[in-house]
Amino acid sequence: MAKFRVLGGDFKTGRGRFTIRNFSLPSFNRKALFETVALKEVFHISRAPMDMLEVIIKDPEQLKLVRQNPEQTTFIATLKDKRKFIGIADKQTFIKLVEALRSQKDRKVAPNAVASS
Repeated sequence: MAKFRVLGGDFKTGRGRFTIRNFSLPSFNRKALFETVALKEVFHISRAPMDMLEVIIKDPEQLKLVRQNPEQTTFIATLKDKRKFIGIADKQTFIKLVEALRSQKDRKVAPNAVASS
C-alpha cells in the first residue's frame, strides 16, 4: 500500500491510499471516511505543471507544501465519471501508480507522467 495526499478536486483534502487495484480517497460523504475507486475507473493521469497548480490550489499552505519538496510529484487524475483530483506523492509511489495504469488495457497515461528516480 502506498500513501499520498489529496490536495483538491472532487474529493476531500486529506490522505489517500493506493494499492495495486484501487484508490482509497477521502470522501465528502458523512457515512464513509473514504471512497474506494477501482484502478480501472481511472481514465487519465499526468504530472501537474507548477503554473497550473498555482491557479488551481487556493490554499497558500497547500501551495507551500507543493513547492517545498522537490522529491515529491504532484499529479492530476481524471476518472471515467469525469471527477478529478490533484494528488502529491513521493516519486516511487507515483512510478508505481503510473506502471499499474500502464499495465491495464485502454488506459491513457501521459508520456510525461513517468517520474525519473
